[in-house]
Amino acid sequence: MNPQALITLLEDTDPVVEQELLNFFTVNSGFSDLVQLEVAGSLVSDERKLFFSSLYQLCKLNYFHSSLNQLLASPSLQNPDLLTDALLGMNVFFETSYPVMDCKLILDNLADEIIETIHPDDDLIDKVSAITNVLFFKHQFRGNHNRYYLPENSDLSSVLHHKTGIPVTISMLFFIIARRCGIPVYPAALPRHFMLFMTEPELLFIDCFNNGTFLRVAEVQDFLQQINVQEDLNSFLHPAPSSIIRRMFQNLVYIYSASGSEEKLAVIESLIRKIDDAGK
Repeated sequence: MNPQALITLLEDTDPVVEQELLNFFTVNSGFSDLVQLEVAGSLVSDERKLFFSSLYQLCKLNYFHSSLNQLLASPSLQNPDLLTDALLGMNVFFETSYPVMDCKLILDNLADEIIETIHPDDDLIDKVSAITNVLFFKHQFRGNHNRYYLPENSDLSSVLHHKTGIPVTISMLFFIIARRCGIPVYPAALPRHFMLFMTEPELLFIDCFNNGTFLRVAEVQDFLQQINVQEDLNSFLHPAPSSIIRRMFQNLVYIYSASGSEEKLAVIESLIRKIDDAGK
């Protein structure tokens, strides 16, 4: 849609025009459509902010569901862009809204910055260390040890702006950045502590919640023994995309249950049911 035409339509108070806009952004809710609205949002008059907010939330919600459906249909994380879209779309369920366009720009800039620091002769450990240096030491992304149970810690958009998160969100940030840089790391959905791992020159784990510390297999196996986990370590490697999203929502179930946020809890539980149904 022409940007100026969109602004004109947004300023029109005719109920028929408003309904047509709602219909349009129900069907057209891809990234480019969402960006159009995000750009237009700064130009809409104060009198139309309320309607615009409703329209934007509708488009963002549909963007999330579309991304989630595509991700759930994918057996693996071969296309990390689907994961990125779903995780950024999740922001629609949180109180503070961040533009998807801005979040993708942050990811792009971080990846570009890391690529500039990598030498062609660097091995995989050097490349992963370059991500660690940029994310955790230069830009000060970190695990939120002190306020672990804030809902925002489960929202990648909030993590990009506040620079704190829980193991799964910090790991997903690292994973998405790594894939944008062409660096092969993979998720490890360990009980009680989400990590990443790499396979060259040996199997090494990356503890993103603790500033990207490298852990050897024996150290991770010791951790599993300490928490009385009997399953083989390999069973936690390469989790399905659906299980990663489910884990992020499950964290919110615990938080909202503890805080008595029944309405938010109902929304999250319905999404978990959707994920579970897709896996049957």
